[in-house]
Amino acid sequence: MKTQLIYNGKELELDVSLGSGQLPDGSTHQADVSAESNGLRTLTVDGRRVTLAISSNSSAIEVSYEGRTYKFDRPSVGKSRSGKAKTGSLQTPMPGIVSAVMVAEGDHVEVYAPLMVVEAMKVMATLEAPFAGVIKKLHASKGSQVKQGETLVEMEPLTPTEERS
Repeated sequence: MKTQLIYNGKELELDVSLGSGQLPDGSTHQADVSAESNGLRTLTVDGRRVTLAISSNSSAIEVSYEGRTYKFDRPSVGKSRSGKAKTGSLQTPMPGIVSAVMVAEGDHVEVYAPLMVVEAMKVMATLEAPFAGVIKKLHASKGSQVKQGETLVEMEPLTPTEERS
């Protein structure tokens, strides 16, 4: 699953899959994140464990580590780098079973709204809306078994008229 972030004005595209990730320099690392009861996260990268405090909202993610806080801005939602409105589909980041569907075809959703949850071996991945839009087509339902990369949701951005209503 590719994630775009901005750090110090530089756009980063991270390719993260269950159990591994690729950094912008092309290096690949084994990674795992687990939540702790006190709101912290334990991140294990290539066998090295660190504890992080992570907070996020619709515009940024803040990661605190060893007394320093790093802010990663999210790119403007609803637009591609060219400035054109996004359309498209959301794929599952891992094989598994759809354990929850929170939307229906025709629903209007806000950016980062949860759409579906895919579960495999007690790991849950929530598919979120990458922009405010309309759900055009659902390709899976609760209980469906899905393959990694399979398209689960198709959506389109809201038109300016729909955004105002």
